[in-house]
Parts: sequence; structure tokens; C-alpha cells
Amino acid sequence: MKWKTLTRELRGSGVYFVYDELDRSPDREKLCDLRKYPALVRLGFDQLTCPKGWQKLDSWSTNQFEFEGAEFVHMDDIEFPPTNDIAAITAQYYEDQHPQFSLSPIVDAYTRSSARLVLGSGTRNYQISGTVRPLREMDFLEADFEYQDIYNAFENRCKQAGYRYPLNLCRNVFVQENALLFEEVSGERVQSIKEFFERLPDAPYLPIWRTLSNIFTAGVEQGTRLLDDDQRKGLGKWLRRRVELDYHQGREIAASLNALSRRRERLFDAHSRQELPEMDKARSYVESIEANTELESRLERWLLTALRGV
Repeated sequence: MKWKTLTRELRGSGVYFVYDELDRSPDREKLCDLRKYPALVRLGFDQLTCPKGWQKLDSWSTNQFEFEGAEFVHMDDIEFPPTNDIAAITAQYYEDQHPQFSLSPIVDAYTRSSARLVLGSGTRNYQISGTVRPLREMDFLEADFEYQDIYNAFENRCKQAGYRYPLNLCRNVFVQENALLFEEVSGERVQSIKEFFERLPDAPYLPIWRTLSNIFTAGVEQGTRLLDDDQRKGLGKWLRRRVELDYHQGREIAASLNALSRRRERLFDAHSRQELPEMDKARSYVESIEANTELESRLERWLLTALRGV
């Protein structure tokens, strides 16, 4: 799909549907429900609603985390009639097993709204509780998209700007842009998701580093915390919601990040990152960057934010 076609088809008010069917084989179960959200952010949907548990590492915590600075809106807090564009990402499980969490009232409200709703699901045949047809067959739907087509539009736009997404088997544009920024600053290309997370300690200027800082400093006044067994499992699943990782890969990366936090107590301490030598590379690069495209402007903005200690 071409970029201009995508933005044109998403321009009007009403309800849109994005489905993202995945390989869910038993031995390599992948979740990835939220991998589509960063693309929707760049398309103007900066408010998100999804099952609240997808934002947290464990059931008892009140802390919620996301890769980007999304405004999470609880379903119960959506205004009626709605006036703000929103991305609502869910799974068929909630419509089938927990109809009290059905998106039916939200969808109904947005069919009569001047705002936009993008509903994202992991199946093309997603069906709202109480209906007899898949959402994609409903007359009120403005358009439906396969997420792969949306991702392709972003990938092509990146190529037109003179860059190439580095990571293989990754369809999260935020993670891809982080890997691209790492390449631009360090001069090194990482091509696997696992390698990217292994190199994060070498890149405290990346916005994804800030997210991990929030996770590993939640509830402590200084330094970083260590995650217990349940929290490590929760971090692994949290990552799998956003990146194409299977169960074992998610657990391995979560354990590795926790081990790093144990060995280097100040690694994810936001107050300490300005002292890290890797920030000097970021300072040099941001002085040379020419922000001629939206992508370059975003990379520059991320670096300036990190260098200001925000």
C-alpha cells in the first residue's frame, strides 16, 4: 500500500478496522497485539484503549507502561459522544468470554461521531459480541486494513527518505526506528530483535531506554529495582505483546535485562544516563543531522529529549 493511499483512506470520521493475523503455533506462540499501535500513533491516533492488564507487568501493580508516550484511556472513561480519535486494540477472547468488556458501545458511539476509531484485532474475522457477522462486513465500517499493508507503507516511506529499517522479523515501527537511530549514532547495524535488546545498554539515548528506565525504577527512590520471578515473567509477556517474540525469547530477554540491572545498579537510572560515555556520540550526531523528513525530525527530537535529560 502506498503512503498517500493509506492516509487518504484513513482521513474521514467513523470506524475503521485493522486486523493482524499471526503465526500462533503451539511451540512458538506469539501475541504481538500491540505491535500495530506505534504505526497508528504516527497516523494521528495518540490515545489508546486496550485491556488494562496488557499495560502492566503484574496483576497487582498500578504502574502502566508503553513504548511511546501514549495516553491510555480506560474504556469506562471514553466520552460519549466521543470527540477524540482513538485506537482500540483487543482480542476476540474478550468478546467471546467477557462480553462485559465488549467494544460494542464504543463502536456504536463512533458510528455517529465526528471523530475516528480504529479497532485493531488479531483476527480478520473479529466479531463484536451480540452480532452475527464479522466486523469487516458491517455496513457502517469506513474501511478495513491488514496490518502488513500498513507496515509496508511505513517501510516504503522510510526507504523514500533514504533509510532502511534494520531489524528482520519485526513489524513494530517504533522498535525499527530505535534500531535505525542506534545505527545512525553508533555506525553499527543490528538485524535481530534479540541483538537489539542486547545492545540497549550501549544506547542510553534511545527512547526505548527511557521506557525500560521507567520499568526498572518504578517504586524506588534511587538506583534500580530487581524484578522478582513473577515480574520477570510479566516483562517477558509485556514485550511479546509489542514485539515478535515467542515465549522463550520473551523470558530470555526479560531475564537478561534484569541481570544487567543487578550487575549495573545505575544502568537504567534516568539521573545517571547523562554521565554515560555513549551520550557523547549522541551529541555529536545530533549536531550533524539535517532534519529534512518527518523521520529525521523524529530522530532529532528523540535525541534532543534524551540529551536534555527528559
